[in-house]
Amino acid sequence: GRLGERLMGRLDYTLTPSFLKQWTLAYTFFDNDVNVHQRADRLYNLSYRQHRLELSYSNVWWRDFRYDIGVRFDAFSNPEVLYAMNSDKFAVSNSGKFVNYFLRAKYSSFDKPHYPAEGIDINLEYTIHTDNFYQRRHHSPFFSLAGSVRAVLPISRKFALVPSFHSRALIGKDVSPFYDNYLGGMVQGQYYEQQIPFAGIYNL
Repeated sequence: GRLGERLMGRLDYTLTPSFLKQWTLAYTFFDNDVNVHQRADRLYNLSYRQHRLELSYSNVWWRDFRYDIGVRFDAFSNPEVLYAMNSDKFAVSNSGKFVNYFLRAKYSSFDKPHYPAEGIDINLEYTIHTDNFYQRRHHSPFFSLAGSVRAVLPISRKFALVPSFHSRALIGKDVSPFYDNYLGGMVQGQYYEQQIPFAGIYNL
């Protein structure tokens, strides 16, 4: 859980039928309040609540490779916008319920989870976003494809560089603003799950 201006709580139930294979049912609640900027100016402030129910299956194929496949139900409610340009896209008509299908893959050969001395870490996620299990507003759903790469470049026995690359693409029309791409901050997913970090841009 998380207390403060941006509340969050998550409850998981996991079954492990065999070694390295898991079924997980998770419920998450978000009470979000975020400022979005364009260059140096604040574009708008958005507050909303989000309920998420997720069922997923995960497996480890090899020592370094893991995948997750599942379905996620998202419900957004009570969007409130302090006005600015384009803030009408967060109108109540754009809130609502979504059923999303996702596939995640992760490859990591880091020798240590913190301060690795060697290895590479690759994450990919492909998601189909619908509002009625197979369509978005009675036409084709929209898709998101996200990926990140981190690699260790050792300089000496006690010093290494760890550059990273993040990317996310949206494909299709009628993309919900709650799934838009957002950039900024030092931590991935700090304000939005799909937020891409960028050193030097401290605002979202």
